Amino acid sequence: MTFNFPSTRFYSLEDLDCDINRLEINISQAIIDQLHSNTLTSIKNAFKAATSVWENGSIYINVEYLGHLLRTGNSGAANFYWRQGIEGLVSPSNPYTINNGVYISSADFCGLVDARLRFSTGKTRVYLEYIRAIYHALSSNDCINSLRNIYVSNVESQRNTLKSDRIRSLKITRCEFSGQYIKNCADIEFSHIESVSTNPMRALDINNGVIILKSIHREITNLCLHDFASIYDFCEERGYSTLWADNFKL
Repeated sequence: MTFNFPSTRFYSLEDLDCDINRLEINISQAIIDQLHSNTLTSIKNAFKAATSVWENGSIYINVEYLGHLLRTGNSGAANFYWRQGIEGLVSPSNPYTINNGVYISSADFCGLVDARLRFSTGKTRVYLEYIRAIYHALSSNDCINSLRNIYVSNVESQRNTLKSDRIRSLKITRCEFSGQYIKNCADIEFSHIESVSTNPMRALDINNGVIILKSIHREITNLCLHDFASIYDFCEERGYSTLWADNFKL
C-alpha cells in the first residue's frame, strides 16, 4: 500500500534548473577517469528521471530506476530490496505515490545504497560511491535548500493558527503536559510531536502536536526531541500527562 501526499506540488530537477552535470560531486577526478563514461552517463540520466522534489525540499526516488541506482541491472534484485529490505542492514522502504509513479524517500534510498556498499566490491562499489556522492550533491543544492527554508518559514508562520485550531477543536483549557490552567494564550505554544524536520508531511496537522507551556516547549527544543517516542519518554520522566498519546496516530 502506498502513501498519497497531501500536496501535489512536486518538482523535477529540470523544474528547479538543477543541472546534474554541473553539480560539485565529491569524488576524485582520477577515479572518475577510470570509470566507463557510458555508465556514468546512465547513472546521471537515471537520477534526472528518478528524482522528484516535494515543495518542502524532500527528495524522492522513483523505484523504476533503482536497478540503475543500486547497480543491480535487470536482475529484479532492486525491487526485492526496496520491498523486503536487506536482512540485518535495512528495513523495507515505504512507498509513496507521486504523479502516478511509485517512489521511496531519500532516507530509504540512502539506506539501500549504504547497504549495497557493505557487500559490494570492485567497480560496482566505486559506482555506488559515485551514486552516493551525486545524491549528497543534490541534497546540498542551493535551490533545494531554499525550498526547505521556505517551507520551514511557512510552517512557523502558521504555528499560531495551529495553536488556535487545536484549542478550538479539542476545547483545551489546560497545558496538555503539566495540566496547568491556561490564563493567557501568550503563555502557551503549539508543539509538534513529530517535528517538521523529521516528518514534514504532518507539519500542518493539528493532531501532530500538543498545546503546552512555552517553558516546556523551550525545554523540548533544547533537548532536540523530534519524535513520538522521545516526547513520550520526556513526559514519563518528568511526571507529565501522556493522555495526549492516546489519540496520536503513528
